[in-house]
Amino acid sequence: MDLKDLIGEKKFKQLQKSHPVLSDLLYVCECETCHRIFYEATLRQVQERLLDGSWDVKIPDLWYVAAGRHWVSMKWHSIRVLIEDPKTGDHTLVKDLSKEWSKGAKRKGLTDQQLLEELDRLEALRKSKQK
Repeated sequence: MDLKDLIGEKKFKQLQKSHPVLSDLLYVCECETCHRIFYEATLRQVQERLLDGSWDVKIPDLWYVAAGRHWVSMKWHSIRVLIEDPKTGDHTLVKDLSKEWSKGAKRKGLTDQQLLEELDRLEALRKSKQK
């Protein structure tokens, strides 16, 4: 997996056109409602994690679990993944996690308790992989 796969080819091409040095951009997961940051790294750091295998799309990082717990407790909050230019403040939406989680919970008929149990399972899985 590479950045193009993580971000999506269309958005990756848009970023390439507007930013000559992609590696200086930031990959950020944030609650746009309360401005809590769950994850922030340069695209270079994300690429390194993808290459060394420490970023596993099948087993989410702990920041993803924390963002999920935040959303379950405050579903009116908007959790998003963005690519930001720290120099200009411009950003590109990569993923609206709140919308994805809401649709997934409705589709599967999951209660908040079941969502929290799934987040507990993902956290335990991630921690066991880090050992």
